[in-house]
Amino acid sequence: MLLRELTIADVSGGSYYLPAQLQVGWASFVILIILPCVLSFNQSQFIMAYENGKKANDENREMSSNYSARLERARLFIRDQLEEIDPKLPLFLRTLKDVGATECWHKHGTFYEHLFHVYRNLKLWDAPDSVARCGLFHSAYSNSYVNLAIFAPDTGRGVVRDLIGSEAEELTHWFCIVPRQQLIFDMILFKYSDEDLLQHLKLLKKGNGKPPVPPEGLVVKNIRTGEDLLVPRNLIAIFFLLTMVDFADQYYGWQDDLFANQDGKFDYSGDQWTSLWPGDGRPGLWVPLISRLGVMLNILLHEEAAYKEQEEREGRVEALKNRLFADIPITAPPILDNCSVIVSAADQIEALELYWQAFPMNAEGKPKSAEILKPLLRKASQKCPFLAEPHLLLTQVLLGEGEYEEAEKEANEGLKLLLEWGTHWDKRMSWEGWISWARVMLLNAKNRTWPRSAWGVTSLGLV
Repeated sequence: MLLRELTIADVSGGSYYLPAQLQVGWASFVILIILPCVLSFNQSQFIMAYENGKKANDENREMSSNYSARLERARLFIRDQLEEIDPKLPLFLRTLKDVGATECWHKHGTFYEHLFHVYRNLKLWDAPDSVARCGLFHSAYSNSYVNLAIFAPDTGRGVVRDLIGSEAEELTHWFCIVPRQQLIFDMILFKYSDEDLLQHLKLLKKGNGKPPVPPEGLVVKNIRTGEDLLVPRNLIAIFFLLTMVDFADQYYGWQDDLFANQDGKFDYSGDQWTSLWPGDGRPGLWVPLISRLGVMLNILLHEEAAYKEQEEREGRVEALKNRLFADIPITAPPILDNCSVIVSAADQIEALELYWQAFPMNAEGKPKSAEILKPLLRKASQKCPFLAEPHLLLTQVLLGEGEYEEAEKEANEGLKLLLEWGTHWDKRMSWEGWISWARVMLLNAKNRTWPRSAWGVTSLGLV
């Protein structure tokens, strides 16, 4: 079938599928692969991931509404409908390419890819435009982690300000002069155990508890000038959100090798600088860190809400307005039960070990049997239920066994998690690729079918 013959009528009926791994250009990728998968996303059974064939109650309808909204935002990125996300987004991306961001190495890809993925994640997490634009340019002047300035701090600020707006540029500037490791980890996060954080969040929700960060903020040194910087609490909360997105996109198993993070605590205590890039491709042990950052972000947001309410009640509205970035609203991301759960390092390690065991062939060079894989992957999902990929591996195994009802449930859960995270844990394939594969499996589960040959599996996406 030629490309010119592929019509909306063809793809909206769900008749044709293309493999996510097909190596084509980005524009062709959107047209040939993602578009057939996402156009049929409108089916109510996909959006109503929690229904399982039953009439939804009010809670399920609310969940479905949130799920549908995330799906609509994700679809804009998957279809490359950039102007609908932000009318200036194509210009932003063109500018980043023009200054060489596509030529700069960055962790598991290029700097451009990382910046765009951070932006996408922030938009999927409902961040306001100024924060999302800051995410797109977050290391533009280099920062305390990355010596990678694509705009000179002394001459480039006006250029960036004219491009993304004053508020977004000011956020970017602050992001690049604050020692984030010291502020976020040494001065705040590492002072609390998991139990302390969860207990503090519980007390705050009840209107009790002592704030770990005062409203006026904390003082750090400007990493370039050495001058004192007073970073207000609301800006610290924005930095927590940006750090969560930043780390979730770029971290995988290679960083565990670099920092000797075998215990999953990510305290940067190791220094194995000779670890070969890109490592063995396994997922990283970064979810406990993200979960701790998320709970602290939740705490900061509760404290900020209570503080603003008190200031307004006591007639000190002007004091609120004078605080830096006081009018920028952010919310806790949908991941990890709206950032109210901490994943233990032990659970993450065990989940990774179980997940990774599923891939190597057995002693005879054949895939492991379903009898081995099903309990392995179910336990991986139990140990860390907030990751999409174990659910999706289990989906394929269940489809092969003809257990279509459970396969449909697992595929729905995997898709829901991919949309909530806006990124992926197993970075050997792209986020879009995982969504495409999950979509193929979901439709096969609903159709109660699965190929029984190697050619059949590899042809799932061919037309």
